[in-house]
Amino acid sequence: MSDETMQLEAEFREAMLGVYRTVAKIKAPPTRFLNMLEEYGAVETARQLLSKDELQETFIALYESGRLDASVEAVVLQPKYRELFTDAELQQAQDRLKSCGYDTSKTA
Repeated sequence: MSDETMQLEAEFREAMLGVYRTVAKIKAPPTRFLNMLEEYGAVETARQLLSKDELQETFIALYESGRLDASVEAVVLQPKYRELFTDAELQQAQDRLKSCGYDTSKTA
């Protein structure tokens, strides 16, 4: 793994911790999400969450509070993180946000 990729993954981890902090302000801290980050790392956690058909607790909390901009899906779609994910994963993130009425052009 190159130094650039390691740096990008470290930045992505910080962004994912930002998701955790935002949800923790809205409702009880999402300990399962934090445990996944610790156990699998940020990129793999995002991949696992994107691969599930059902909406996750963190996504629902952010949706209900009008903060989908702080969701895992929105973070994944940020241009600087796109290279960490497959086209299918990016499409899943985009589809999930669009299905909830979120304008995904905000992530570009």
